[in-house]
Amino acid sequence: SSNDNDNVMLINAIKSSSWLLGPSAKKSIPDVIPLLQSYGLTPEQVKTFAIRKTRYLSLGSKAIEPILIRVEILGIPRGTPMFYHGICALCGQSESNLESRVGIYKKYGFTDNHLLTLGRKNPYALLIPDPKLSKCLDFFMNEVGYEPV
Repeated sequence: SSNDNDNVMLINAIKSSSWLLGPSAKKSIPDVIPLLQSYGLTPEQVKTFAIRKTRYLSLGSKAIEPILIRVEILGIPRGTPMFYHGICALCGQSESNLESRVGIYKKYGFTDNHLLTLGRKNPYALLIPDPKLSKCLDFFMNEVGYEPV
């Protein structure tokens, strides 16, 4: 049943993140959940985020809100399923890492509009490590002849 699955997920989350039982959880979780909901995440998405990205709950809303704003800057509308994926993709990504990847894409002819489209359609494409991204783009752009559309 759904409750059994929820209990198993909660137990697994506590095992991997014991801080959930500590005092900081009482301060940060009540702050983060309404923030995520205000950006259009459904209760199911909030629950999944809490389990998959448990560490981010401990950071509080002041650390999460800049990530939410970056997702909006990509042009991913609040309340869409892709908004949730944008949050998950950008969690843990520093601004300098993102700028580095943008620079690599631009080196291969991607424009700002191409990158916004890419981010809206597949925000995880912004997570590919720099060396792998360069290697993949080199193959697709130079050997296969792909061009940004």
